Amino acid sequence: MTAAFDLAIYLLIFSLLLIAIGIFIVIQYLKVEKVARPFLLGLFLYFFLMALINLIQMYEYLVNPSAITLVGIYNNYFAVICIVIAPIPLIFQIEKTYFQNKFLAKFHLATLTVLVITAIFLALTVPSAVSDPLFFATFTMTGNLMNAASWAIIVLFICGAFLYLGIKSSGKYRLFSLIIFFGWGANQVINAVGQLALTLNISVIFIIKIVAAVVTAYGFIKLYNLRSS
Repeated sequence: MTAAFDLAIYLLIFSLLLIAIGIFIVIQYLKVEKVARPFLLGLFLYFFLMALINLIQMYEYLVNPSAITLVGIYNNYFAVICIVIAPIPLIFQIEKTYFQNKFLAKFHLATLTVLVITAIFLALTVPSAVSDPLFFATFTMTGNLMNAASWAIIVLFICGAFLYLGIKSSGKYRLFSLIIFFGWGANQVINAVGQLALTLNISVIFIIKIVAAVVTAYGFIKLYNLRSS
């Protein structure tokens, strides 16, 4: 098997895990009161779009094995757009749910910042995508400053938010907040490793990604169950 095919298989396995998490969240969504559903919807959209990202990238490697020579695991233009968009509904709900009396939540600064940067990214890249025949073949996630800025804001906000909640809270609130912090943080660190260079064995990268995704989902669901109980 080629390296591209191996990577496609790992992406498929990771996608199936994310879909399973999404289905579990939908089941929880159907059980809760309507007032509690927006947060779970934002969480579901995140895992659903992340599954879609991995399926798009899997397809890219199957039809174009040479794509693996580009920098990073994720280098499909449409997958990268989804990477930036996926956390936006969740960020909005985190601001609304956990920072109700804070300046950050009042104006949804993190959400608006990511939306503005994403809009600028699309405005800068869509014309090239339409007019340049080589755009998709040469596109990389790490080659665009807008992508780096959006990703950094998303990571800093979510990790910072749950580290803050973990420090300020106690008991199970602290435990599950810190579980989210470490789970999300581990996933983003290994994503950065995979994007900058495949310096680790691909099996190690995806084992860490799988464990981190499960830990993060567990933390989110348990923490929200505490708040809604």
